[in-house]
This record gives sequence, C-alpha cells and structure tokens, in this order.
Amino acid sequence: MNSLKTLRTFIGTLFYLSVLFYIIIVGLLIYMKFFSQDLAAMENLHWLSINASATHSLIFYSWIITGMLYIFTLKLFKDLVSHFYRKDFFSLNQINRLKIIGILILSIKAVQLLASFISVLITQGKIEFGLHIKYDFTGTLFHLVLGLFFLFLSKIFKVAQQHKNEINLTI
Repeated sequence: MNSLKTLRTFIGTLFYLSVLFYIIIVGLLIYMKFFSQDLAAMENLHWLSINASATHSLIFYSWIITGMLYIFTLKLFKDLVSHFYRKDFFSLNQINRLKIIGILILSIKAVQLLASFISVLITQGKIEFGLHIKYDFTGTLFHLVLGLFFLFLSKIFKVAQQHKNEINLTI
C-alpha cells in the first residue's frame, strides 16, 4: 500500500500542477487571441509555424479542448486511485472510471489529430498521407495503446466484479 500512497500523492500533485499550468496557458492564449493588435505574438512562437488566421483559432480551441480533457482525465484517475486506497476493488464506479479514462485518452488524441489535419489542410492546401513514428510518450500510437488498455482494463474489472458477486452469492 505504500506504493499506492506514493502514486496517490504523485497523481494529486500532477493534477494540481496541471490545473495551474492550464490556467496560465489559457490566460496567455486568451490574451494573445483577443487583446493583441495583430497575431504577431502568436506567429513569433517557435513551435507555431502558421500562416492563416483560421489556423490560429483552430489551434487555440483545440488546445483549450484538449487541456480540459487532459485535466478531467487526471481528475478521474486521481479519484480512481483514491478508490483503490479505500480497498474497494471491482466496484461499478471503478469500472466506469476506467472506461471513461480510456475514452478520454482516445478523444484527446482524436482532437489533436483532427486539429493537426485541418491546420495542414488550411496552410498547405493539400493532403499527404504518411507514417511518422515518435519514440517517446507523446506519440499517437502510445495514446491509442494507453486508451485501449484502459478500456480493456475496464472489461477485466467488469468480469472480476461478476465473479466477485457470484462468490458473494454462494457464501
């Protein structure tokens, strides 16, 4: 249980730091979007190479949406770890949280991919298909595997809950 306590502390700290970071980033994005005379401030950011103002809005809204989904996913994960801390295993609440976490992880990556696809379409005016693999924990394949893992884990918990209920009925 000591590792669970460490995980609970780590997830809680990560959640609160993410909320703080999200508030700062959204504040900066809102300032740059609405209060900047021109979008030169956004164009000077080295990680944004954009030509169209429609793409600015697209990236602005996709960052806000994915940030909210990310924070909500962390909140659900934090609550899930708290349920494990109470030694209440295989409950319907845990099954639903695992399923929602998996769906949210897949949704975050879907929003990011859709925004990236549309921004490339707007700026370059053409569609190219290819395979680009990143060897880190931010890649698309990692998010797909992680989301599907949580969905699979929710199904395992559902089967375990059914077995637990059958055992309780026989006793």
